[in-house]
Amino acid sequence: MKDLEVEVVGKLIEQYPQFDIKFTFVSFGENHPYLIFDLHQNGVSSRFSSSVKGKFTPSRGTNLMLESGVCLL
Repeated sequence: MKDLEVEVVGKLIEQYPQFDIKFTFVSFGENHPYLIFDLHQNGVSSRFSSSVKGKFTPSRGTNLMLESGVCLL
């Protein structure tokens, strides 16, 4: 995030001190060098073919903190 965006939102929130407003900026990236695997996840058989779907796919909500403020979902 650019410092300007953080500053603008911060000033906007200051205008409403009667509310306990907390905010964060979230950015999503598709290209990164990391993947999360669950070696115990066997997946499920497809209804339409003999293939298996979801093998090694971690449970929904699994995350890995890479560094402060950076999380892989």
